[in-house]
Amino acid sequence: MINKLRDLGLNIYLNIPRNSLNEKMIKELDPLLINFKSLILIGNGGPDFWIKNKNDFQNPSLTSLENPIDEFCKNVFLKNFDLKKNVLSYPLLKPNVSLLELSSIAHFSHPSPLGIHISNEFGVWFAFRMLILSNEDLEEKISSPFSSPCKNCINLDCLQSCPASATSLEDFQFSPCFEYRLLKHSPCQFNCIARKSCPYKSEMTYPKEQVEYHMMHSLKFLLDLNKLKS
Repeated sequence: MINKLRDLGLNIYLNIPRNSLNEKMIKELDPLLINFKSLILIGNGGPDFWIKNKNDFQNPSLTSLENPIDEFCKNVFLKNFDLKKNVLSYPLLKPNVSLLELSSIAHFSHPSPLGIHISNEFGVWFAFRMLILSNEDLEEKISSPFSSPCKNCINLDCLQSCPASATSLEDFQFSPCFEYRLLKHSPCQFNCIARKSCPYKSEMTYPKEQVEYHMMHSLKFLLDLNKLKS
């Protein structure tokens, strides 16, 4: 099954035991009290996911839906997992639990000045696509602990290059980022200059087409949110 996922560009597979989670997380994840044994966290790192599936993401049957990639991943789940022993939590139920926090528990990534995480293998070019509550007897699969690459970064290009001055070694400033993206002719509408400036694992950078696709969807969300406020 892991090989099938890899063939689709879903090359991040983590299995986190239930006893690694705090009680608050468990309550948020398991409102139906299915008493899952572990969490399976699946994602993509680098350009493969887009290269292998972009035609599917742009298929009219998916583009008519709110989030084509989420729908694609739901279909992957239905085709590859035993539905009697596994429940798709994200993107189906969308629990109030940070996938990046789970990533940290699995030693896969660390917070970065960009407001996203950085991983040892993929740098800042990865995303999680599915979170599964599993009752299968699976072997624990987490990463080996590693020190954040940001600690050894000398130039801190991401701090220097952000036009909105949103990047920070403390807490990423989301409001300046969002406001700057909403400006007319903003260079950040369909591109993140700061993210692209990160030199760590730059060979894993998403294709331009993929970056623009994700940025377009996030910009639409910001525009809709801005309309609700006005």
